[in-house]
Amino acid sequence: MKGRLTFGRKRQRVIRLPGTAVFQHPIHHIPSPLRPIGGLLTLILVGTLLLWLLPGVTTRPITFTQALFTATSAVTVTGMALLTTSTDFTFPGQIILLVLIQMGGLGYMALVALLLRASGRRVSLPNRLLLADSLGLQNPSLISHYLGRILTGMFVIEAVGAAVLFVYWR
Repeated sequence: MKGRLTFGRKRQRVIRLPGTAVFQHPIHHIPSPLRPIGGLLTLILVGTLLLWLLPGVTTRPITFTQALFTATSAVTVTGMALLTTSTDFTFPGQIILLVLIQMGGLGYMALVALLLRASGRRVSLPNRLLLADSLGLQNPSLISHYLGRILTGMFVIEAVGAAVLFVYWR
């Protein structure tokens, strides 16, 4: 059988047999500006479900609305809470909140780029352009350098803050 040689979106050679369609990943149909919004909504939904459904996360049962508000507040790093974090959440619940705050503070797009980089996968050009725009960079080639500086700064500031609080509370 002879097939037609076509080129896909990523310049990969795709051989398509007559009468067959080329499969494209569903994420390619989502416009680039909506991807970070979808990612944040997914992060908020996962955080909400973890806080609401996991046993032993809170000292007392919480409603879906309380879990949604708490997860949204953590991801958006607003600091608002319906429940007292130190008394109403157990240690695992506080860890979930800490992870949501870190992910929201670092930025969803930066987090995705770091995870892709750590797993050895490349970030596509449209996503690099979107990430560069979200970080306020003119040149997408500076993303890796900029993300390294963000992580270094974040860890240094958090380590100094932890050391100061350790000495103060000791």
